[in-house]
Amino acid sequence: MLTVQLFQDYIWQSVSIDTSLPADVAKSNTELWGPLLEKCFAKIHGGYDKLEEVFMRDTSSKAYKQFDRIMMELSGGCMESYSSRIDFAALKKKVTSGSLICAVRVEEGDESETSGLISNAPYSIIDVVDENLPDGLRLVRIRNPYNSPYTGQFAAQDNVSWQKYPEVKKMLKVTPNDGTFWITYKNMLQNFNQYSVCRLFPQDYYQYHHEGLWERQRAWQITDPEFCGNPQYKLVIPNTGAKTQLFISLCQLDTKMTNISMLLFKTKPGQNYMWEFNDTDCIAQPTEPAEPQRETTMELILSPEDQGTTQFTLVLFQNTPKPDGKKPYCLRVFANNQMTLEEVAQPYVYKFPVEFNKQNTGGKRLKPMADSAKLVDSTSWAKNPQIFLSLKKPTMLKLICERIIGRKEQGLDIQIGATITRVFPASQPEKNLGPVKKGRTAGPSEYAKGNVDLTDKVMTRKLQILPADWQKETPYQDDSTSILVNVNPSMGPLVVVPTLSDELTGNAQIIVYSDKELHQAQRLPEVYHPVIPMAWTPENAGGCHIYCAPFEPPKTSTWPNNPKIFLSFKNEEGGPTPGRPANTVLKMARCERQWRNEIAKDPVGCMLGFYVLKLTYDQHKKIIISRNEVVAETTFCPTHEVTMEMGFEAGDYVIVLCTYEPHKVGEFMFYATSDCKFNMSDEAPELEEEEEQ
Repeated sequence: MLTVQLFQDYIWQSVSIDTSLPADVAKSNTELWGPLLEKCFAKIHGGYDKLEEVFMRDTSSKAYKQFDRIMMELSGGCMESYSSRIDFAALKKKVTSGSLICAVRVEEGDESETSGLISNAPYSIIDVVDENLPDGLRLVRIRNPYNSPYTGQFAAQDNVSWQKYPEVKKMLKVTPNDGTFWITYKNMLQNFNQYSVCRLFPQDYYQYHHEGLWERQRAWQITDPEFCGNPQYKLVIPNTGAKTQLFISLCQLDTKMTNISMLLFKTKPGQNYMWEFNDTDCIAQPTEPAEPQRETTMELILSPEDQGTTQFTLVLFQNTPKPDGKKPYCLRVFANNQMTLEEVAQPYVYKFPVEFNKQNTGGKRLKPMADSAKLVDSTSWAKNPQIFLSLKKPTMLKLICERIIGRKEQGLDIQIGATITRVFPASQPEKNLGPVKKGRTAGPSEYAKGNVDLTDKVMTRKLQILPADWQKETPYQDDSTSILVNVNPSMGPLVVVPTLSDELTGNAQIIVYSDKELHQAQRLPEVYHPVIPMAWTPENAGGCHIYCAPFEPPKTSTWPNNPKIFLSFKNEEGGPTPGRPANTVLKMARCERQWRNEIAKDPVGCMLGFYVLKLTYDQHKKIIISRNEVVAETTFCPTHEVTMEMGFEAGDYVIVLCTYEPHKVGEFMFYATSDCKFNMSDEAPELEEEEEQ
């Protein structure tokens, strides 16, 4: 039995075979190590018939690359590629350090010869000599396994060159027909245009080996907000004053190769994860190949004095606009000094597809005030989709908004952005906080302890952000935008409100990266949380019920002119039933900044309130707005939001929305949510025609 170790799939694997060989193979070979090695490869790859599939799948001009793979699997080394030329000093250093090197003349088309050298066939470089040679000679010794002898300068048959330098021939112990030939460095560059180096390292080098998967990353440029989703490794070098020589290798399984790459950034000591990237912190990256390679490498020297830090972050990524998911990789690092290399825990990712349509697109939170450049809150902002987040622990969040651009939307001036804020403002007291004993302060509220379940009580639509409340907003950009925020559970649940500019429609994706797992993350079901932006105008700002009969004559009555909301609860599946009314929350709100000046002039007249009436019609098919039809009403309040909770039986209702006094003009919004199905509109339902008798 014979056992051979092969570096297969990033690990050393033992392959045991017997020494029996086919008769024709045994007779035709004076040395059996080649056929036996071929048998080992056949066994580990699944049979002789698989070898051609594994090693010869490329065209003839790329077949030499399979020799690279064989060198790596035999030695466990790291592959480097050089196109056109390789520096003599670097070549000599690699040869003397024990690296395996082959040279190829890559040509398209059929096999050809130049000076006896075969195109697209690998030749091994086994020695480099320039010391003690006259006239600046630089010679390279190459193994020739082919039945085509080299015929150029310093070939075994080139008596002219060797007779000119007999002392060189003697020193190099040139022997004809030993399977090798000598060539000048200049002629080597003329005859070969591709060089593969299998790097082998001294035994006293430290080696670090990590395997992983590219799972969910879509970013391939550091300017992309999702670049932080790529695998990251924290590298810490010793602070001893000595320089650390590093060789970093990143490999991929070559079943389906893509361009892979890596970037090394300097970071502050103690920093665990990189969220944002810039070119000034990037200190190393490999040369980008012309086509996908199985392995990419880079070599560098690090020192605390030169880089100003002992900690670095290595980011691995697929250098293509469409990365493969679930793609395995192997990272190997070789260093002359002991250091630490550890994978940084990947962030948690929460994705929400968003479709902006006419019902849920509300535009930006702030808009210019009429006849002024001053920005005020927009009542339409509340229409936008809303995503709720519940925290467990203090957390770093990266909020990313991406537009999904279709063909029809290309070239349109559409920008995307988002706002993150608290669900419950700091100025809003918690109802169930309870009394506090004299001499004591209230402890943390229920929502400030973290792990808040996103129940119907919590997930109510965010209508506005008060001026003093905490909020962060992304820049508005064409394709994608992001923001990094540090949050903690004491802030309570958070809500993310993505928006498109100018109330436009389109598709988008909201992505939340988090360094800690969130307790819950859910999107608000918009169908159960409708909101309608409205406005009091000079024509419909009618004031409260005292501006109606019997307090006012019908001709001067203004209360019925107010804006109206129509609610409908059907006696059907999902609707209210006898004995089980629809528990419903109604809320009218206005934006504080829009109304600030008006309230300062007349705080009483600007108080808010609304009335709930049964929807009835008179003989002229007009809606009856009368105190006799009122089933519920709010108290008029000098606040910016008025809320009512009540149970609705099946039927149709009309809600009259008022300020306390008439002629108070401005925007507001109305919001409703219920535990039963309902319809809400600012347009009166069509009255069904009575059937003719």
